[in-house]
Amino acid sequence: MPQSGVLVGIDIGGTLSKIAVCCTDSEHAQRIKSFIKSSNTYGKTGKRDKALDIDIADKKLESLSIMFVSYETARTKFALEVMRREKLIQGSLIGCTGGGAFKYNNLFKKELNADEP
Repeated sequence: MPQSGVLVGIDIGGTLSKIAVCCTDSEHAQRIKSFIKSSNTYGKTGKRDKALDIDIADKKLESLSIMFVSYETARTKFALEVMRREKLIQGSLIGCTGGGAFKYNNLFKKELNADEP
């Protein structure tokens, strides 16, 4: 787990993209968790599937929250702008898969100031 306490996984499909965000108890992660849980919609097509939210509390381990958001792939630039503005990926580990991972690679680098490992 990165120091930020946030892991982000994105599956960029041809029509629909899905984001999974895993947050620990860190201050940064809690801010991200609050942002995601503050709404069920984001922009024109972003939707949180709160029925899939997972909260794990264990006295021996950090508690974890996993949340899922989807959006139309055509809105990837807007989604990245929101991630940058809300500092979703600041210090976070982000993984991306699907055909769009290659297609949007340069946009990710530009919008998120991210590098490949």
